[in-house]
Amino acid sequence: MTTIFTSTAFHGLKNTLNKIATDKDDIEGKLAYKDWMSVSEMDDHYEDDLEVAGSALLSEKPEGTQIGAHTIREGNIFRYYARPFAGKIIATREALRDNKYSTIIDAAKRLKFSGHQTVGYDMANLLARGFNTAYTFGSEGLPLWSASHTLPHGGTFSNILSVAMAPSVLAVTTMRAMARKLPGYNGVRHGHIMLEKIVCPVDQESLWETILGSNLTPEFGNASEINVVKRMNLELVVEPYWDNTTTNWMAITDAENGLQMRWRDKWQATTSVDNDHWAMQYYLYGRWSRGVSNFRCTIGSNA
Repeated sequence: MTTIFTSTAFHGLKNTLNKIATDKDDIEGKLAYKDWMSVSEMDDHYEDDLEVAGSALLSEKPEGTQIGAHTIREGNIFRYYARPFAGKIIATREALRDNKYSTIIDAAKRLKFSGHQTVGYDMANLLARGFNTAYTFGSEGLPLWSASHTLPHGGTFSNILSVAMAPSVLAVTTMRAMARKLPGYNGVRHGHIMLEKIVCPVDQESLWETILGSNLTPEFGNASEINVVKRMNLELVVEPYWDNTTTNWMAITDAENGLQMRWRDKWQATTSVDNDHWAMQYYLYGRWSRGVSNFRCTIGSNA
């Protein structure tokens, strides 16, 4: 057990310091996951999302013949478990009473900062593991990005580029065409799924700013061509916690029920006194789940 003693915060025992450098407690509003995930609340320990496919295309009915029967079919089940996260800081009475600078210990704020960082890293793990077959979703048992996602009536579809591409105008236009050709739950091409955002690690930020913001195609040899990507008005989201790669990236589409973060218990803080050791204990606890219920929400490039 790690406890804050007077020796831990030794330099705060006298009024001699000018400035104290520490993390600011403003990280929550800066977390990127809220820009590429849907955030909601959970009503129980776990929740299930179910795919249901309606009928496919209607068939021509010659005069006087019987109308063909159509049916619906259930597909994958996606389960969201509420996973608990917690931490605590312990400080002796002497360290709290004798310290002259509240920001040195500031246990509640430090726990809150760590808690928000934990959420950010946990959400980004979806992307870091997005191509890893060891981390799967739903009853089909496939990772976030796969060429073999299943359809309720049979067949498969892909939400990964068949040939990985580095950031470029061609890569984005390829993804746009791929999104427009994604099938709905009934297996028929949806036709109206559109790209909305580009999500990338920090290493690609400047490159994507050029690709998305240039009036003319920013690639060598095509400087006189109109940059069609700029006309798409795609939002750029930089995920700083997507740190397992410098080359992977993804697009977010407007498909519903995609990447989701669900709160079961938002951050709860409490304190208690450890009378045996004459110390204060500060606690922070939260529960959430994250996952995906519609793989059409994203197209990935494992470049």
